Amino acid sequence: MKKLFLCISICLSFAFSASLDEGLGRYEAQNYTQAATIFYDLCQQNNNAKACFFLGFMYESAQGVDKDDARAKSYYEKACQLKQASACFNLALLLDKYGQNKQADLSFYQACVLGHKDSCVNLGLRYEAQEDGSLALDFFQRACKLKDAAACFKQGLLYEDGILVRQNIQLASRAFTSSCELNYAPACYALGKIALEKKNQADAKKYFGKACDLTHLNSCEEYKKLNAQPNVMMN
Repeated sequence: MKKLFLCISICLSFAFSASLDEGLGRYEAQNYTQAATIFYDLCQQNNNAKACFFLGFMYESAQGVDKDDARAKSYYEKACQLKQASACFNLALLLDKYGQNKQADLSFYQACVLGHKDSCVNLGLRYEAQEDGSLALDFFQRACKLKDAAACFKQGLLYEDGILVRQNIQLASRAFTSSCELNYAPACYALGKIALEKKNQADAKKYFGKACDLTHLNSCEEYKKLNAQPNVMMN
């Protein structure tokens, strides 16, 4: 009996996956009306988060259905409750569009917690604009851990500037290093400048060289200057 129940569960799971794949196939083929019907059934009957998300996006974008932001919002909300990070993010953008900023912040936060790095960055930028350095730093750190190079760089700038948070060049350097390792040229340039201030020409040349390879023009100029100096030595 247990084996029969297990077999039925596996078969149902396979059928469910096939139905979602079919909907995605219709969507990719731009058969939007058919896709919307499949997504509707999956969302309503099976609480499939991805189907609810796509249905919300289709109502927001008028793909196979009439544009309806209210319906889009309701499907995004359902998908977000089902822990679909992209739905929480799109919901936040939609709430922002209608000036519902506090609710948008909550949706961005839900998406951020679910690992949506753009949502973490958005919150960091919002709190930075509000001059709340502690919260801005927190969300830039979250995004940095999710491998967002620009967020790591923003984290470094907050520590380097020392305006909204206490200045800490060591922590700034760590954040810039994380960003530079993700091939973000401005961070490599920042590390080069810090190395120059410490009179460590070898490190400066290394970081300027990497940033130059990433087409950062100011770094190329700095690299040329260092390269013209004979016997570059490490401290």
